[in-house]
Amino acid sequence: MKRTLLGTLVVLAAGGLSQATFAQANGVRCPSGYEADYSSSVLKCSKVERVYVYPTGHDFGNASTPARGVACPADGNDRVSYENGVLKCTDVKRETLKAECSTGWELKVTQGQDACRSVVGNMDPTLPAGQLSRTGWNLIVDHEGNRDFWRKTTTKFEYPVAR
Repeated sequence: MKRTLLGTLVVLAAGGLSQATFAQANGVRCPSGYEADYSSSVLKCSKVERVYVYPTGHDFGNASTPARGVACPADGNDRVSYENGVLKCTDVKRETLKAECSTGWELKVTQGQDACRSVVGNMDPTLPAGQLSRTGWNLIVDHEGNRDFWRKTTTKFEYPVAR
């Protein structure tokens, strides 16, 4: 029996049939819904099932089912990227304020950088309107006509939310 089966196998293989095709043609089959893989003289039947889970690193609660996936919050994320299996939601806020001077100083608007002049004639750089410091602000020279403005950009990284 072994020699007959081996001889048939050699003849069929030479005729262009694979071993998996031979096995299936002679009644050896995987159950319905399973994929057949014949390698190293072993027939393996496998079934791939999709299982949905929420990504790790954030608690999504029971808002909905994991099969619906996750998305960035809808509050104006400027940059959304998906790299190396990581979803990044980046919310960038830009605030622009006019250049002004502290109380007791006079604003001198000129082409180029504006300045604040004291009563005795000393000159200092301007400040963003309503601010006591320039820290975190970038000067935009001659933004509107000759008037300078200050801009602050804040970047906030947010977790995705359940869909």
